[in-house]
Amino acid sequence: MKYWVMGRASWELPEVADDERTVFMTSDGEDKGGFYKFEAEEPIPSYDDPSDIRGTLYAPKRTNVPVNRERPKNATLDLEWVSLGTATNGEVESWIAEYDDITQIHYLEHAETSWVDDFDRALAEADREVAENGNRDYISDEMIVTWADQHRQRGPDGVDEELRRVPFLETRAAARELDATVEFRKSEGIDTTGNQTGAQPGDEMYIGLAEVNAGMADDSGDLRHKQVDGGMVYRATVEEDYDVTRLEPAVVGPKAEDPPSVADKTPLNVDNTYVMPDGRVLLCEDADQLGRSYPNDGLYVYEPNN
Repeated sequence: MKYWVMGRASWELPEVADDERTVFMTSDGEDKGGFYKFEAEEPIPSYDDPSDIRGTLYAPKRTNVPVNRERPKNATLDLEWVSLGTATNGEVESWIAEYDDITQIHYLEHAETSWVDDFDRALAEADREVAENGNRDYISDEMIVTWADQHRQRGPDGVDEELRRVPFLETRAAARELDATVEFRKSEGIDTTGNQTGAQPGDEMYIGLAEVNAGMADDSGDLRHKQVDGGMVYRATVEEDYDVTRLEPAVVGPKAEDPPSVADKTPLNVDNTYVMPDGRVLLCEDADQLGRSYPNDGLYVYEPNN
């Protein structure tokens, strides 16, 4: 069963809480990554028909935005969650089905050149047009802007019916238009100490970010880290209401210019995390070479101090 209602993004992994309602999700995109949350209105297994699963999709908003760029090891993130919208699984599936007849030909029609005459040129033109102005066959940029305006004026439940689909089919674009924090760079593995039964209040959660660069390492937006191409791992504590409102740096990888003496012994581009029963954390790499003297990916064990 596909959980359409949890949104559309470059999903990497979910972490499901033991309340069977709350799901934290990481999205692995170079400049389109992210950290999201879904809350079902009832425990998901209690729905007889998966199409009836109903819940709300959330994006994070950092509340302690720094004035200047900050070192990743000092970059604690205080978060609040922005409600993007509420729907059922069946509703979102039906919205997706409306686009079933769109083909690659429709995409190529964004070009001025006929794809029959010059396919490569038409494809390049279509790519450029879609990148600059959006894909007119799906949800347009204008729809996203209108949805966000209505969301701010009326709240997430007050938008026009035809716009309710926007955050579920264009999750990151919708979150960005509401000024949520979307600069998380290549958000990868996520796990908690309750990984066998589901995340519980008091559990420690670990999130791997494979790189800290590009939009996550500039002077604008909510994340203004100094660049660390080797990435980092954030840690959070699951709160009593199954929420997460603070991410604290746990591990920071090497810089691209660091010599082998540093890069050889530092976790690099952590792609997956696994919390063992004793609280230690396995950090699994999917690594670039950077300054290392060897080509292999590594497996590290992180031992928390508390």
